[in-house]
Amino acid sequence: MNDLHTWLSQQHHGLRTFRTFQQKLETLGRDDPAQRGLCRLLSGLVGSYVEAFDEEPLPVEIADGAYQRLLTLVESIDLHGDANRRLLYRTYVAHGINSGEEFANSFSNKMESCKSSLGFYITKRTYSGINGMSLRIEGVDKGFNDNAAKRAIVIHGANYVSKRILNKYGVMGTTFGCPAIPSEMTSQIIPVVKNGSCFFIYYPSQKYLTRSAVLNS
Repeated sequence: MNDLHTWLSQQHHGLRTFRTFQQKLETLGRDDPAQRGLCRLLSGLVGSYVEAFDEEPLPVEIADGAYQRLLTLVESIDLHGDANRRLLYRTYVAHGINSGEEFANSFSNKMESCKSSLGFYITKRTYSGINGMSLRIEGVDKGFNDNAAKRAIVIHGANYVSKRILNKYGVMGTTFGCPAIPSEMTSQIIPVVKNGSCFFIYYPSQKYLTRSAVLNS
C-alpha cells in the first residue's frame, strides 16, 4: 500500500488516475492473496466513483475532493504496522430478507421494511438477547440508516449464517434488517468492535454515494 500511496500522490485528480488505480489494485490483489479482500473493497469504492462520472462533466471541486479523500484513505492503511490496525476477521454477514436473495441490492431506512440500511454506524453496548451476545449500533447517516435504533437493528449471531448452509442451500438465511454474523464468531468479533467503533455497510448505490452527508463531508 505504501507504493500505491506514493504513486497516487504524484497523479492528477482526473478519472484516468482512478481507472489506473483500479488496475493496480487488481494486480496487487492477484499477486498478494493476503491483500485481495482489501483490494476488492478499495476497487469497489473507486469503481463506483468512476461509473458515476464516466462520460459526464466532472467539476474540479468534486474531482479534487474525491482525490484527496482517496489519498488520505490509502495513507491510513498500514498492513505491516501495529496488529491493532490490521484486518482481523473476514467472514459472512447476512442481510435483510427484502434486500435480496443471494446478494443485497435494495436498501431502506424505513420502519418494517425488513431491508438492510447503507452507511456509517457507531457501535454501542452489548447485551444478551434471543440470539445470544448482540451489539447495538447507532446509524449516523441521516436519511439512510438513522432509524436503526428504532428498527432494533443490531449485530447478532445466527446459525443460518455459515458456509455449511451456503453449500447446502446455495444461499444463507436472511434477517429483518440486522447484519447477522456466524454464531461461532460473535464472541470473537463483538468484543473487539463494541463501544465506539465505526461500522460501515457498503453497496455501490449512486444515491448513497452522492447524497450521504457523512461520506461527502
